[in-house]
Amino acid sequence: MAIRIESLSVENLRRFRGEHKLDFGKNEEASIDVVCGANGSGKTTLADSIGLCLTGEFEDEAPLVAYELVDELSPGDEVSAKVSMTISNNNLGQRYRFSRKFQTSETRRGPVNSVDSLQVQKEKDGQWVDTGSADAVNTAFPLPAFTFCKLDAESSLGIEDAWGGTSWSELVADLGDAAARQSSARGIDLPEYFANDYELGDEMLSRINDLLASIDGRYVVEERQDSLVGRPAESESGGEIQSLAAGEKNLISQAAAVVAGELMPASPPLIGDSMFARVDVEIREKVFEVIQQADRQVLLFAIEPELDGLDISPQFKLERNEKSQTSNIVASD
Repeated sequence: MAIRIESLSVENLRRFRGEHKLDFGKNEEASIDVVCGANGSGKTTLADSIGLCLTGEFEDEAPLVAYELVDELSPGDEVSAKVSMTISNNNLGQRYRFSRKFQTSETRRGPVNSVDSLQVQKEKDGQWVDTGSADAVNTAFPLPAFTFCKLDAESSLGIEDAWGGTSWSELVADLGDAAARQSSARGIDLPEYFANDYELGDEMLSRINDLLASIDGRYVVEERQDSLVGRPAESESGGEIQSLAAGEKNLISQAAAVVAGELMPASPPLIGDSMFARVDVEIREKVFEVIQQADRQVLLFAIEPELDGLDISPQFKLERNEKSQTSNIVASD
């Protein structure tokens, strides 16, 4: 396992007023680390905060700073939030701290977000020393790898469907480009199947079908006219992936995501947010088997009922205070 997020802390970020920390430890083995919470308790905020810290990019215009603090602002005032992570890369024997601050300012047009540059420290002789971000985001946690982190029920990675997501041809091209950038930064050679998108796509399809066969056996996938096609294993005719039921699409999507990450020179952790939301118990168990086969860390954010029937317990729970619209992180007993 190459990359591990050892800890994640947020301070005054949306529902989390004050500082809150998830400590996942220094385990060098593959693991599934689970955070449970009711809907609206901040699971998505925590899952998205990893990308927020690394990239500084956010999709919506809602205030990033704790809602209570924003409500107290007068025009011209500003309040700040912060996200920090400790990340280790076992292959390189390196540990880094990433942190980034965000501000929400009150203007005549309403609250406006802004972002600071990424701050990075590197562990050296047991001490944390400041270092440039370029080295860290090209080696310890290469930003191109972050594309292949996210698992959820909203965006099916590698499948072009009604919910949005990434098309198959885009996934293959993005993987090839990201792997090339990683190999250049690390000074390593890529396997021969990275020579072109056709060979890379064939390698991915073979691995996805092997994974599906080991878990389910009912479906196979293939490429037709630059798109991904799924069909029953016993049938010779295929149909567009989006014509399948949500559960089957989810299963194939997660298999594609796992395989894509495995092919990266520096495999990132998987970040799953409510990925079981649209599937029945049978498919949920099969999706869980898929992520169990990923030889890397998985950070799984879920509501507790989604874990029913799965051999796993949450390490952390989110407790929501409805009156103050805030949440706390509590370690499970």
